Amino acid sequence: MNMHLLQGVLSVLIPLLVTPIFVQAKPSAQIQFTYAPSSQLLATSYNDWDLLRAPSANSTGQWIFDNANSFLKLWPNTRLRNGHSLVPGVIPTGTLLYHGTDANQLPNEPEWASVDPEHSYLFCSVFNVKECWHVTLVVTSPLKILYLDGNGAAKMWGGSMDSQDILVWGGIQPNRTFDEYPRIADMCKWGKDYGIHAFVRMEMDFEVMLCDFTTNLEVTSLLRLKSAELGISPHPAAFEPDRVLEAGHWHDRYPSEQRIKLDYTRFISFYDTSLFPSLNLHRKGQERWDHRLKDITPDELDTLHKTLAENLRGEDWGVPRSGVDWPTLLMTVEQRYSERLSVLRYILLDLAIKPERKLEDVLKQAHRHIRDMIRPYLLEFVHPTHSSRRSGDPQMTSDLQWAAPAFEECATNHIRYLEKPSVFSRLSHSEKLLLGATRETLTEICRVLVGMWAEGTERELSGHPGSHLSREDSSSMTGIQWLNLADSWRSRTQGLMDWLDWSHWATCQPACSFEEMCSLPTWPRFKHWPQPVPNENNTEHIPQPGPDDDWYHPTPKCIRRME
Repeated sequence: MNMHLLQGVLSVLIPLLVTPIFVQAKPSAQIQFTYAPSSQLLATSYNDWDLLRAPSANSTGQWIFDNANSFLKLWPNTRLRNGHSLVPGVIPTGTLLYHGTDANQLPNEPEWASVDPEHSYLFCSVFNVKECWHVTLVVTSPLKILYLDGNGAAKMWGGSMDSQDILVWGGIQPNRTFDEYPRIADMCKWGKDYGIHAFVRMEMDFEVMLCDFTTNLEVTSLLRLKSAELGISPHPAAFEPDRVLEAGHWHDRYPSEQRIKLDYTRFISFYDTSLFPSLNLHRKGQERWDHRLKDITPDELDTLHKTLAENLRGEDWGVPRSGVDWPTLLMTVEQRYSERLSVLRYILLDLAIKPERKLEDVLKQAHRHIRDMIRPYLLEFVHPTHSSRRSGDPQMTSDLQWAAPAFEECATNHIRYLEKPSVFSRLSHSEKLLLGATRETLTEICRVLVGMWAEGTERELSGHPGSHLSREDSSSMTGIQWLNLADSWRSRTQGLMDWLDWSHWATCQPACSFEEMCSLPTWPRFKHWPQPVPNENNTEHIPQPGPDDDWYHPTPKCIRRME
């Protein structure tokens, strides 16, 4: 090729190869970001962000947060079977529901349906062994439902049916535990005024209490199926491997049971102290498993029904009013911290597993892990001053106030927009309750994590394992001071996890094999489940659990899912 020609071609191609090509009709507007300099941020008052101030003993925000984050998830509602929320919602058009029966016709009165055929099949193949008729229904127009959380179909003592009892019978009725047909009839009668088509509660899987099998529903099939021909036994081994439990486990955790859509803008929580203050008084000293609704007052019952009447009327049933995706916000917070708190606890417990490890190295590793958890909130100017550095003894604490800006950023980052007056004013009471619960939950998580990070930063624990501490006050720490610091961090980490009480941490340890599944004992699959014995005053006599009983405080265990 002619050299001059080659040079000419290259002079055209080279700029094209190294220069990006943009096709743009006109310059676009640039978004300008505002930036507050460190001097301005330092001048901000952080007096409300006290890293040494623990939450109130009367706090219920963490329970409201976890309760709402557990809606339509089988695992947490099996673990904590006593429900504390009522939530309106819809079952959308096109959703399939299933009903097992011994008759080749639809029920002409309120009856039960299931979201999974494994569950409904049980009621025609096991309990009615002569004929098994299995109905598949499709929703032709949205069904208006009221969801009752917890394990509301567990027909036993202790509170699992409290919310149903007070909703339609005005108080706890332990002598009517097995009055299921009067219960569903009275619930449907009560719900008729609000246009409720069904109620949703949970057994081994989620069930739908249908008030009318012909309203907004159409039969797609009515089949006679082979019976399983199993005997009836309360012992769980008689049903293993159990396909109903297996189907229920599909909805154990996120994304929960998606065929039912809940309206978080209209939910009622019995942990709402503004509506039900007396219930909180009776919870003092109780474990969360034992929280009940039996002490609700007549005035609070009146408040309940007035609030329900306000929430359940209107044409926009089941349509969230603000547009805020509350389930995703709650899930995001839990996912951000649940697994990493588990890892932090493991690191701090590593000393017991590997005693040969140096205490200093373990604490450095924990400090780096904490720093990674809160790194998005560690502003450039946040660092200890010389006067804030400690002598090394955890009991000789500074106020950690220099770390308050990171504390605030961590606690408010996810909810700052929702707290803007223009947005906050549009939220319903239920949403404001959720927002407050989320803020309370984030505040305590961030208080503990930022506090430990700040303590470690004052002691220069950011170094790598085996590195020497550069600060004179840190390098002079004694063995007992290292031990005190480790004990303090371990205690605060476990204390935070106990306070949050997320069911994410209730797992089988060690993990189950492939042929097994991790399961929580659930009604009626307990080893023993003696019935409550109401006296003439209609109060429960709850039997004390024996050493081999698994119905009280269910503990995860591995059960077989293969023969």
